[in-house]
Amino acid sequence: MSGRGGQPSNIIGFPGTDGRGGSSFPPGGGGPYDPSMEARVAALEASLGRIELGINTSAQLLAGVQKDLGDVKKDVSDVRKELTEQGKAFSRLDGRVGALPTTLQMIGFVLAVLALAGLGRYLAP
Repeated sequence: MSGRGGQPSNIIGFPGTDGRGGSSFPPGGGGPYDPSMEARVAALEASLGRIELGINTSAQLLAGVQKDLGDVKKDVSDVRKELTEQGKAFSRLDGRVGALPTTLQMIGFVLAVLALAGLGRYLAP
């Protein structure tokens, strides 16, 4: 199962070689002309242009998001200040409500006033 030059037949030579270790390229570093190379390079350059445009667009969007995030941080700070002020106001209100008489105390007061009024009727000349 030997191919050319003693190599196994299942090995394919590298393009540009003659199968015996030599090169089929002309001397001086130039290679065979590939007519599709220019079209492929142009397609790659166009793709690169679209990638750069996408990166620039993403960078602009990211800048906008960073600005919005700064605004959100400021808003959260303002909300915290307002909640602190409302908490202080609520604690003052809670203290005032705690000083109000209970329902039982109010009923007792009303009964005491009625009792005094009834007694006052008997004590009046």
